[in-house]
Amino acid sequence: LDPWLRDTKPSQRGHGRGRGGGRGRGGGGGAGRGDEFSSSASLNRLLRLGPRPAQSAILDVLLPDLARWAGNPRSATAVLSGLAKRGLWDVSANVIQCMREFNVKVNIFHLSSAISACEKKGQWSVALSILRDMADDMVLPNEFSYSAAISACAKGSQCDAALRLLGEMSEEGAAPDEISYNAAVSACEKAG
Repeated sequence: LDPWLRDTKPSQRGHGRGRGGGRGRGGGGGAGRGDEFSSSASLNRLLRLGPRPAQSAILDVLLPDLARWAGNPRSATAVLSGLAKRGLWDVSANVIQCMREFNVKVNIFHLSSAISACEKKGQWSVALSILRDMADDMVLPNEFSYSAAISACAKGSQCDAALRLLGEMSEEGAAPDEISYNAAVSACEKAG
């Protein structure tokens, strides 16, 4: 089994309820069972591209889905969450880019999933770029997106960036929590 596919078990395909699924708010429209299977199929096609696929290959996989995602953002959330679980930050960032290019509105769940993928692999500069670009998408960062970005900074030993985000978080009305404080402390410990 391909290492990119190892976390996709046949018993999980089509259930679309990974971490963060089923919250019932802000994900956009109810996903029907067909959409769940389609999201799983889209994720599996992306995973089969292997590590670091070209954006053109990602677009080829996503093209049939982009119009559907415009009306059902939860399908995109399911795909991006699956990529995040595997730490596929580059694929996540390219999926977001494809969505933007085809005028598919991205939301906080999409962007937070991409930041989480960056966090898993310590790609702090990409995580910060996604966080900064949220304003262009008219999306306000929340506690989860800030905490994931701070954790990415911790993995990259970026104390100053983590502390700036922690301060910005409070200024923007996103309440820092134990996770964000611990991540900032970790960033400073690793930086020395």
